Amino acid sequence: MHIFTREDPSGDYTVTFKAPMAYKLAIKHVVIGISMKHIALAIQTAKEVVNAPKFTGMNQTRVATFARVQCATNFQTTTNILKLVWAFSIALDASTGQGTSYVDCEDLSFT
Repeated sequence: MHIFTREDPSGDYTVTFKAPMAYKLAIKHVVIGISMKHIALAIQTAKEVVNAPKFTGMNQTRVATFARVQCATNFQTTTNILKLVWAFSIALDASTGQGTSYVDCEDLSFT
């Protein structure tokens, strides 16, 4: 699946989803820490309850693709912000809770 489309003159990439609601739901579920498998099942169940045909075919791969796009967007936003500042500091804090690794990243920018 080729989700990133390159814009020739600018060199930027664009992503278009046919079902933006499914994208939003998947990302909201990722944010609260639900696994990819459970997200796919939850969205598929919601599709059946509300009879929304645009959510058809939700699976772990599609959820992972949504998460990948969100990460790419966040990295690009961070890059754009850091281009505007003259100094910055990044603090990383890593820990493990109940067998799951977590990383917290905070930045401080000086303009």
